[in-house]
Amino acid sequence: MKTIKSISVLIILSILVSPVMFSQTFGKNKVNYDDFDWMVYKTPHFDIFYYSSEEHLLNTFTQWLESSYIYLSKKYDWVLSKRIPVFFYKTKSEFEQTTLYPAFLPWNIEAFAEGLRNRFVIPLDQPPAAMQQLIVHEMTHIFQYDIFYNLSYAKRILATPPMWLMEGMAEHSARGYTTEDEMRVRDIVLHDAVPDIRQLGSSQFIAYQLGQTIIDYMVDRYNQEGFNSLLQYLRRNGAGGENVLKGIEDVFKITPYEFSNEWRKWLRSKYMEMLVTKKEASDYGDSISQSIRLRIFGLSLSPSGELITAFTSDGLDLDIALLSAKDGHMIKNLTSGLNEEYDYLIGGEITHRFHGGKDIAWSPDGNTVAVFARTGQKRSLFLLDVYTGVIKGKFSLELDQALNPEFTIDGKSVLFSAIKAGTSRDIYKLDIASGKVEQLTKDNYFNFAPTASKDGKYVYFFSNLNGYRKLFRFPMDDPSKREQITFGNWNDLFPSISPDGKRLLYISDETGIYNVYEIDLENRERKQYTDVFSGIFNPQYTLNSETILFMNYNKMGYQFYRMTLNNPIIVKKIDPVKDAQEQNTIRADADSWKEWNTGSTYLPPIEVSKDKLVKEPSYDFFVDDLNINAGMSSDGTLLTLSYLQFSDITSAIKFRLNFATIGSYRNVGLVYLNQQERLNWGFTLFDYTRYFNSNLNFSQNVSSELQTLTVENMGATLFGYYPFSTETRLEVSLGYENRDYSYTNELREQLGSVENYNQFYQRFKSGNFAPISVSLVHDSIQYYNYEPLTGTRFRLSATHSVKIGDAIDSYTDFNIDYRTYLMISRDIVLAVRLVGNHSFGDSPNIYFFGGTDTVRGLDYLEVNGNTTFYGNFELRFPITKMVELPFGIYLRTIRGLVFFDVGGAFYEGDDFKFFTDNDLILEDAVAAYGFGFNFNFGGLELHFEWARQTDLSVADDWEFQFWIGYKF
Repeated sequence: MKTIKSISVLIILSILVSPVMFSQTFGKNKVNYDDFDWMVYKTPHFDIFYYSSEEHLLNTFTQWLESSYIYLSKKYDWVLSKRIPVFFYKTKSEFEQTTLYPAFLPWNIEAFAEGLRNRFVIPLDQPPAAMQQLIVHEMTHIFQYDIFYNLSYAKRILATPPMWLMEGMAEHSARGYTTEDEMRVRDIVLHDAVPDIRQLGSSQFIAYQLGQTIIDYMVDRYNQEGFNSLLQYLRRNGAGGENVLKGIEDVFKITPYEFSNEWRKWLRSKYMEMLVTKKEASDYGDSISQSIRLRIFGLSLSPSGELITAFTSDGLDLDIALLSAKDGHMIKNLTSGLNEEYDYLIGGEITHRFHGGKDIAWSPDGNTVAVFARTGQKRSLFLLDVYTGVIKGKFSLELDQALNPEFTIDGKSVLFSAIKAGTSRDIYKLDIASGKVEQLTKDNYFNFAPTASKDGKYVYFFSNLNGYRKLFRFPMDDPSKREQITFGNWNDLFPSISPDGKRLLYISDETGIYNVYEIDLENRERKQYTDVFSGIFNPQYTLNSETILFMNYNKMGYQFYRMTLNNPIIVKKIDPVKDAQEQNTIRADADSWKEWNTGSTYLPPIEVSKDKLVKEPSYDFFVDDLNINAGMSSDGTLLTLSYLQFSDITSAIKFRLNFATIGSYRNVGLVYLNQQERLNWGFTLFDYTRYFNSNLNFSQNVSSELQTLTVENMGATLFGYYPFSTETRLEVSLGYENRDYSYTNELREQLGSVENYNQFYQRFKSGNFAPISVSLVHDSIQYYNYEPLTGTRFRLSATHSVKIGDAIDSYTDFNIDYRTYLMISRDIVLAVRLVGNHSFGDSPNIYFFGGTDTVRGLDYLEVNGNTTFYGNFELRFPITKMVELPFGIYLRTIRGLVFFDVGGAFYEGDDFKFFTDNDLILEDAVAAYGFGFNFNFGGLELHFEWARQTDLSVADDWEFQFWIGYKF
């Protein structure tokens, strides 16, 4: 899986099957905004899945795929055992709708490959050179799966190679090392923070950047054949982490400890010389961010030069901080807290691939900032008041992957870059008054970071050219007149115009490291001002034009600096004609493909033939997922849920077999789900049994053991759900169900009187039903460490079974489940849940609660009735981040809680009183308070809780309860 570095839709079907069959009735929605009419084109090695609007891209994509296959097959001396299904999308927003990834695709997943189904999925909305690297990266994973697992599901489960091997090898194959990647590796080497290979974690940096250096070193030290020998060793012996270390020892004849030392020496030999020849940012300017204690990046200077906006992140959310340009202290957080107006802000390297342009813009009057945010399918432009953070304007865009907002000099419009059809990125202008969007550039290039000149005559930007990013400009009144400003086979980024409009500030990696450069736009003189060993970003002029601010990367973080432009290191005159010739070409890199080994041009002689197009893919079904989950109720009953899932090649059609147990009771279900369109639909077949305490308070002669009843439900349901957004959906179902209550002969004998006997049957009615159900579901929860941190979720349901003669009985149900989470601080949360159920009619349903995390201190499911309600109020807080146990076992993130639970239940005709007549003392209601702690161990969430039942006047003795399962 390639990253820049949720919940399965099937889980939401739980309400349509049974609380037993699934443990979750909420979850956000994957919305199919577009209908994909998949077709298949077969090449020598691939089955390419595409839709009609992509057909013009098919020939280029085919050549890239086959070229990548030939390169990798030769490099690793391997021929894949099967054909590869490949799905490609025009744009990222279409890619994110894919049904081949069951959960939500995080923003940082650019493409992914699957080890079991032997397929990979990719969007085509990056510059060609980046696309070629991405294809090689993902195809490397396919080669790894074939080599390591031989496409065996059992091997895939039993052997999990370390992430640094999987991603590092993919990056090595793709030669995906960017200037930014090397900067980060260089930083960790220079600060002597390279980890031992035996202790490598799974962070993005370790897996991708450092992982690539490990593979680079292996190939450099032991050559390609030696590395291929290691791959074959792992194929024979398994590719788990310990086997990788053993393979290094057996194949390379060196211990992992010695290998780590040699690898570190190899890295130091590459970079340590820079300590002598390069300087630090502090040698050129003064830091203005010493007082900042947050993770800050994405500098944007206000027109007055007194304020800075920048992105700040605590690892959970992305916000915009308002800072002082004088000393860097934080004035306020403009977007504090998660905002329901958008999913997340678009900024820096947090929510998109590094590209080299600003993501926050100031209006000329300094009162407004512009930023993009994800809203549903695509992105919207937001205008925020600088002083209050209030949203002053929101503009939804039909374009894809919008970036780089920039106000025009009159403040009436916003320039930005975006993708229209997945084949190029252009510059656009949005009129604030009307909301009208105008396309300015219309070419085959990928254009970024528009920057308006101070006189309003020109727009400066950078564009991909022959694999590099170079600076250009066009007249505002004629965008077709594209003029190249910088030349050379390196990258020039972050254009910034001086207040007098005569100079252009930017960064360039001409030396292999990003440094500060400036061009005099009148005499075309280019000056280099810094030569650091780290990296510089976002240079911007202050008001006097002779002083600039910039960001510097050092010690795995960013700092802001102020520097005076008075001592250029190198001064060079730009000759556009000569420099263009030295650059070799000025054509778009869309036409070029470099064969990876020799650098010679290589294009397989493949042309798409119309007669080979297959209009519809095959719908053979494969094992898609297998899972086993277990839990335990507070009375010690074992709960399990296992499932086996099958899907077609597109994963839009799924069959799922569910197997669940509650103690000794066995439950089975079959779910069919069709996700081909926005309206998802399917059916369920189910047979499940539950038990509960019947609470026969009308008969004091019946022992508590005999009061346990079972209810078996058998039937089928036809359902559909329509997502209005990622957070809200409407569910509708129609079904048939047989309900059968069971009890022992001993209970029948001890019921005693005819009155008790009739009352029992009046409460617990078996029968046949045809329920029609409508539900509105909302879920805006944000998680941290797998625990709800903030947001709200609710389910409102109404169900009615119409009476049809003597065959079908009737009932009507209303249900509500409301949960909200208030984040008091990053680690402290107030969680509230309110649940209510009401059933009436000839044969009303029975609801029950008690124990576990409903009302604690009670026996499991001991409270029941046709009407039930309960509320939970929990304060959740951290106890410790980690506890080390013997034998190298660690318990991470132990959470504590204090709680108060209250609820009640009654049957139709009962006289239920919540409080006594004279005091605020519970009469028929039940309540408990207490404390506890929980943690995750081996994939199971363990809960230890102490509760006291109370009527709000007196309390019972403390009761200890232990249960396993997910907290609400």
